[in-house]
This record gives sequence, C-alpha cells and structure tokens, in this order.
Amino acid sequence: MNVTGINTSKSCLFFEVNSDRDPSFFTMNIVVAVLNVIFGFIAVFANALIMYVIWKNPVLHSPSNTLLCCLALADFLVGLLAQPAFVIHKIGEILDDFDIYCATRVIAEFVGVLTASVSILTLAAISVERLLAIRLHLRYKELVTTLRVLKLVALIWVFVILLLIARLVIANEKVFFSFSLPLVLASLLVTIVAYIFIFRVVLRHQSVIEAHSATPANHQTHNGRRQTLAFNFLKYKKSTLTMCYILGIFLLCYLPMVVVVLLRGIVQYSLAMKIAYFTSTTIVNLNSSINPVVYCWRVTNIRCAVKRTLSKMVGERWQGEFELTDFGNATKRSQGVGNNRDGQLATQTTSQ
Repeated sequence: MNVTGINTSKSCLFFEVNSDRDPSFFTMNIVVAVLNVIFGFIAVFANALIMYVIWKNPVLHSPSNTLLCCLALADFLVGLLAQPAFVIHKIGEILDDFDIYCATRVIAEFVGVLTASVSILTLAAISVERLLAIRLHLRYKELVTTLRVLKLVALIWVFVILLLIARLVIANEKVFFSFSLPLVLASLLVTIVAYIFIFRVVLRHQSVIEAHSATPANHQTHNGRRQTLAFNFLKYKKSTLTMCYILGIFLLCYLPMVVVVLLRGIVQYSLAMKIAYFTSTTIVNLNSSINPVVYCWRVTNIRCAVKRTLSKMVGERWQGEFELTDFGNATKRSQGVGNNRDGQLATQTTSQ
C-alpha cells in the first residue's frame, strides 16, 4: 500500500508532484542520495582537475581539447549543482518538507537539462571537428582555431540558457518538448552522420597507408614521409576513437532515462515508475564522473598533465607537513633550551 506524504494538490512550477511513503521507496531514496553524494564529489574534483590542466598547459590548447573542456564544465556543474540539489530534494521528500522538495527539484531539473543539452551540442561539435580535421588536411589549422571553437562554445551555452528561459516562459512541458526534441534529434543525427563519414575516410586512409607500406621505398625522404603520415594517422585515429568512447558512454547513460520518459507518457504513475525515474537520473549523473576517467585513459597529454599536477599537489602537501613538523620540533627545542637557561639563571640567583 502506498501512502502519500507531501500533498500532491500543491504545484511545483510545472512539475508533477508525487511523494510516496512506502518503506521500499524510503530505502531507495537513501541509496540514491548516498550514491549521488559520492559521485558528486568525484565529478566536481575530477572535472575541475581536467579543466585546470587544460587551462594551465599551453600544449593542450587545441580545438578538440577546448571542446573536451566544455564537456568537463558541464559535468562539473552536474556535480556542483545538480547532484547536491537532487540529494536535498530527496531529503525534503523524506522529511515531508514541500518548500525544500520543490525548490531543489527545480534546480536539479534545470541544471540537468542545461548540462545535458550542452553535452549533446558539444558532442555534435566534436564530431564535426573530427570530420573537418580529416577532410581539410593542411587547411584545418587555418580554419579551425582554438579562438573560433571558444566562440562556438560560448554560443552553445548562450543558446541553451535562452532555451531554458523559454521553457520558464512557456511553462508547458509538452510545448517545450515539441520544439526542443527536434533539436536534440538533429544534433544526434549530425553526430552519427559525421562519424559514418569519418570511419569511411579512416578506412580509405588506412588502406592507402598499408599499400604504401607494402611498396619498397626508393628514397630515404619518401620513407620518412610515410612514417610521418602513418604516425599522424594513428594519432588522429586514437583521438577520434576517444571521442567515440565518450559518445558511446553518454548514450548508454542516457538511454535508461529516455526509455523511462517515453514510458511515463504511456503508462500511468506508479511507485515502480518513480523508482525507475530516479534510478535512471542517478545513472545520468554517473556519466559526469566517468568522462574524466576516459580523458585520462585515452588522451596521453592530459593523463601526463594530471599526473604532474597531482604529484605536485601531494608533494607540496607532504613538504608543508614536514616543514610544520620541523618548525614545531625546532620551537620545542628552542623552548627547552630557553627553559634550561631560565632554570640555570634562577638557580644562580637563588644561590647568590
């Protein structure tokens, strides 16, 4: 039997309000809250570290890394705002506090839509950037610059924020999704089509390189050019495959949420549906903690920069602790010497 806690007659903006006091749902709230606290800390620290190393190392200032930094910023906001708001929202539901329940739900929902939309558009931009890198060849560095990519990133954020403002003004979920859903589908279509073209070109380049490798070189210069071409191709192939991993993990994490949202439009409200919704939300939030791991695993320069930064942080911490310990010991020794001198002086004075 389900017992409603928070009064469902109240309205929370344009969100549906359904609060259940079933014991199983109470346990689920606790589990979901704990998981989001843990992964929230990971998302904040890991993505802040990724953004820091990209910003501090000029060698990482490239168009592709700028787009990765945009993804890291979106994931950072998930850990900083969306997950804490989601946890407090669950606490408000447990405590039957409607004001906390509603306010934090609005924050969690809007930050979630903001970061998800930015991620989708950024992934589409990454796929186009990868396609231009292999199609433009020498003109790529001339046309696709870090400054232009930064302008594109700013445009993405402004566009999504305006979209969310429109959502507030319209205050109707069906109308909002009727024009936002085509944008999402168009972004995914652009991403898929771009990667199809990329893999076709990659396969063609690979066959050309293999054919050149099979042909004996008549001149040392030709051999050097072959090695350079093969090396650049392998670097491009690895970086493109990294972006595919990021896209694949994103789709896997968001797929349960998409299924649940579609079912909510067909099936009536139930406790099982609500549990499925908040479980899928936690899986979506988990994506923000996974992405930094993929960056460090697949991108060598980022991995090395992260290692250097962490070792420097740990080294400075240990050095600071040693300095404090040495300072404390020196202070104690000086105090001991001072006490001995004072004692000797007092003895001499007494004897006199």
